[in-house]
Amino acid sequence: MSCSKLSTTEKFPVSVRMKIPKEKLLIENQKDEWQILSEDYFIQGLPAFSYFVGIRCETFENNERFNGRCLFLLLGFKKENKFKMKFSCKVTLPASNNGYTWNVDHKIERPNCAMRIPGLDTESLFDPTMKWFVNDIFVFMVEATFTVEREKCNGAIHKNEISKCCECGLSLKLWDRNDKDFAFVVDGKEIKVHKLVVETKSPEWKQMIQKKLSDSSDAARIAITDFDYETR
Repeated sequence: MSCSKLSTTEKFPVSVRMKIPKEKLLIENQKDEWQILSEDYFIQGLPAFSYFVGIRCETFENNERFNGRCLFLLLGFKKENKFKMKFSCKVTLPASNNGYTWNVDHKIERPNCAMRIPGLDTESLFDPTMKWFVNDIFVFMVEATFTVEREKCNGAIHKNEISKCCECGLSLKLWDRNDKDFAFVVDGKEIKVHKLVVETKSPEWKQMIQKKLSDSSDAARIAITDFDYETR
């Protein structure tokens, strides 16, 4: 079964606060290069996509933009889906009362985006006059909005075709539930469904199901003999 496609744009706001003890940063900073990452965070409605935040120290030589050991705050991505996505992001450091903004207007393809904070480097980080720490904890807040363009289904499709055609969100969620209360039996195999959904979509099936309920002791199943199992 095929379906027509509709292009839709959705926004997904997220917010993460990361706290790193000063002692951990001192230990890591003994290395030439290092990074500290958060756990992976997932966004409801974006399957197979996750993001993380963190801080990274990287050493540069003969680079047009950076020189020596530099610190970056990170917003990173892990994804299997090929979403058409852009994002805007604000990073706030409570200790300095400053906010810094990323705006990326192209498809996210890199594994992470790194932001250089003015005045924050491996030397100034531990300078007590700079006050980057709150009670010996380095804290930063990441507030981001992911804007996703994707195709959705204008009509019902079979689950096996969703990846080929489009994402039919409600149908897929219902299909994956475990509370189906009716079954079609084809070639001795059951295809379990929600009786209310089938009756709502098809008056003819509603009539057949209601007749089955009144005539048979095995009222939760209907055998189909006109088609084989693969035709479902």
